[in-house]
Amino acid sequence: MGVFRFQPLLDTLLENHIAPGYAIAIFDDSEEIYCRDCSDSSRKLKAKWHHQTTVDLDGVSWQLKIWPTKTLLAQEQSWLPEVVLVGGLTTAFLLAGVAYLAQTARWRTQQLAQEISERQQAQAELQHQNLRGQLFAELTLKIRRSLQLEEILQTTVTEVQKLLQADRVIIFRFWLDGTGGTVMQEAVVPGWASVLAQGITDDCFSSEYVQKYHQGRIYHLPDVDNGEVSSCLIDFLHQFNVKSKLVVPILLKEELWGLLIIHQCSHPRYWTNSEIELLQQLADQVGIALAKSQLVEALRESEERFRTMADSAPVLLWMSNIHEQCTFFNQSWLDFTGKTLEQELGEGWIAGIHPEDLQFAQDSYSNVRESRQDFQREYRLRRADGEYRWVLDKGTPRFLPDGSFAGYIGSVLDISDRRELEQLKDEFISVVSHELRTPLTSILGALDLLASGVLHSQPQQGQRMLKIAANNAERLVRLINDILDIERIESGKVTMTKQMCNVEQLIRGAVDVVQNMAQTAGINLSVSCLSARLWVDPDRIIQVLTNLLSNAIKFSPHGSTVELTAELINSQSPGIDHLQQITENEPLTVLFQVSDQGRGIPADKIETIFGRFQQVDASDSRKKGGTGLGLAVCRSIVQHHEGQIWAQSTLGKGSTFYFTLPILQEEQMILIPESSAPLVLLCDDDPSVRTVVKAKLEQQGYQAMTVGSGEETVKQAAQQLPDAILLNLMMPGMNGWETLAALKEQVNTQDIPVIILSGLFPNTRETHYSQVKDWIIKPPDEKLLLQALEQALTEHNRNIRVLIIEDDTDLAKVLIAVFERYGIEIYHAQTGREAIQLSQRLLPDLLVLDLVLPEYDGFAVVDWLRKHNRLYQVPLVVYTSQDLGNSERERLKLGQTLFLTKSRITPEEFEQRVINLLNRIIRHRKREPNRDS
Repeated sequence: MGVFRFQPLLDTLLENHIAPGYAIAIFDDSEEIYCRDCSDSSRKLKAKWHHQTTVDLDGVSWQLKIWPTKTLLAQEQSWLPEVVLVGGLTTAFLLAGVAYLAQTARWRTQQLAQEISERQQAQAELQHQNLRGQLFAELTLKIRRSLQLEEILQTTVTEVQKLLQADRVIIFRFWLDGTGGTVMQEAVVPGWASVLAQGITDDCFSSEYVQKYHQGRIYHLPDVDNGEVSSCLIDFLHQFNVKSKLVVPILLKEELWGLLIIHQCSHPRYWTNSEIELLQQLADQVGIALAKSQLVEALRESEERFRTMADSAPVLLWMSNIHEQCTFFNQSWLDFTGKTLEQELGEGWIAGIHPEDLQFAQDSYSNVRESRQDFQREYRLRRADGEYRWVLDKGTPRFLPDGSFAGYIGSVLDISDRRELEQLKDEFISVVSHELRTPLTSILGALDLLASGVLHSQPQQGQRMLKIAANNAERLVRLINDILDIERIESGKVTMTKQMCNVEQLIRGAVDVVQNMAQTAGINLSVSCLSARLWVDPDRIIQVLTNLLSNAIKFSPHGSTVELTAELINSQSPGIDHLQQITENEPLTVLFQVSDQGRGIPADKIETIFGRFQQVDASDSRKKGGTGLGLAVCRSIVQHHEGQIWAQSTLGKGSTFYFTLPILQEEQMILIPESSAPLVLLCDDDPSVRTVVKAKLEQQGYQAMTVGSGEETVKQAAQQLPDAILLNLMMPGMNGWETLAALKEQVNTQDIPVIILSGLFPNTRETHYSQVKDWIIKPPDEKLLLQALEQALTEHNRNIRVLIIEDDTDLAKVLIAVFERYGIEIYHAQTGREAIQLSQRLLPDLLVLDLVLPEYDGFAVVDWLRKHNRLYQVPLVVYTSQDLGNSERERLKLGQTLFLTKSRITPEEFEQRVINLLNRIIRHRKREPNRDS
């Protein structure tokens, strides 16, 4: 049927049944499907001559029209009826059948052609879709395969240009301000201009366009010259020879990053929906790839920072995966172990664990891996030098962003020193505990016996118990002081209050402290002094000398001699070991030596005795009363003065302890302000007496002035107004009594206290006793002389008001008893608030202040006093258990300020120094007679 020809078939049938000369037309409804001899002239005859017949066949109506042609009519003879009659119905049906068959064939042919066309179109579309999908997949894979931004962009433009056969494909990135952007990548056909790396600012590119691109709008312009666009945009595109363009936005995390732009420069181009859809999908993939690239870059930078930080970290770092395999060690780890990264990765690092610790270290990790918990373990790890060091290894689980377990990360610290210190600390606590309990037991036992009344009928035994308690209390105080000293000095919490001192003064101060001890033990002291200036803390250096001297006395046999010498040395001085290394950096150094004739020190102990709780014999602490800390304290003090200390000894012959201190150079000397110590005028005609007594007074902090006659005494007293006068009676010329009478006659000297210092005993018949404060017999007992001076200097102290600020009531009672001996008005405050209130009401002449107080501490009290116009310069004694630094001392200063540390100063020393301060206050008041009371 596909080759069936409708027109030739009817021509053949009608030729055999209908004579020529007739025109024939067949109609399917109103559609003419066949016509023979149907010229225009013949159709004009149809209206007049045609004969029409209708035949129904298979539901289809067929109309046949027959009319004579012009040629037949010219013969003036019509055969139309004959045609009809001859053909009859047979002809009609035959014609209708032929027409039906022909028409059906035509319909089927048209339908088949349409089906073939649609199938071909579908196949072509399917083939195109398959090709597009394949190309899209390949292009997406290429884009996603790369994690580098530049490579992603270059792949995109290259593959899109190949796929669409475009003249130019570019990726355009917006600037942050949105005014334009830069062409990041380009693929262009040779012959067309390149726009790569150009910064493009389009004046026609408004914020409206940016907003639409941000919403995902795709812009396509098929024909630049015939599109509905502004002339501004046309001119802009002509710069780049653009005839047609397609623009697809690239979004990065829902933010507009840039544009994927396709240019057709050779001719206009109408972009198909499939091309637009493909580019949109590609732009989405580019956005995803860019986000991934940014994430990877951020991760790379993060890892780089981590590695940089890890390698510079002082601790050892490691990282493992989920299989317990180590994947990272920092440089500190590699430096510690002396291994390469390749040697340590995986399980290579466990070869450095001590065999005894290996199983424990592995189990510690395995036991927590499943539970994902933190862990820590201690084991020994071999260092690069082969030594095993104790380390503390702490591990923490790490997780990926999706929450999955990624392994562990850990840090390792070398704790060998810490473990050693902990061991030493345990030993220290054990020893200290024993040393504290021993004297406490003696004290409590002795006091319990006394308190129980058992010894009431045995006074000698009671006195013995009191002595035992006192001695052990003193031993306990020494122990506590030594412990506090060594800890605070070595930790740097104690500030050395350095000042210019004379070596002779330091030696005399130390000798005075141990003089009674030496006399009691039957030991002779041989002292060789030196006049040289040092820049030291005098209390601390006297502490060192006292400690060395007391040790020498304790370990020396009765009747032997302990020598104390000081000499100037330099690096060329011969004869003493250690001297070269000690003095090589100092031109001149003072070398102190304390020598005894005791039992000596074994050679293996000579270095250890400077350690904590180190003694030659463990029984020494019980027999000699030592703590085993004294030499350790001495070493710390000397080292803080840039000196060194060491010892030499011969068993059975004795020991010598040395220490050095650098002298104060001339350019380092600091002028000391004029002393405000009490001035004592000594009158005696014997020069040797004047020399000895003057030296003793100066050693105790007094200023001493000597004269040899009564007349000179009266003269100097009127000029200098001393705080006290020591007066000899038996003198040539004006004797002592006459001198005393002359002093009492003058207004400005009549109130100066006078103490008789004479070889005569007092005579009860003398009438001058009421005018003297005390009577000291020559040769004077130093202690009695000083007590007499202190008592005399405080004769008028009944007008002196002292406020003791101390929250410990027992200590406050002791301090009150000390001051009451001198007739001083004493007031007590237990809190900072009470201290402020009493100070404002009493206006005291001296404050004794503890720093740790309830309600307001000592610092707050001083801060308040500084704001008071009559108390901001009140003299102050800071009496505290704290070690104060320079800044804290500056904060606490008011008027004349004295800093004393509890338990580090004896009650006698406290009394002496505070009374001296009071004497200076009295002297100052004498010079300001109009001072408000």
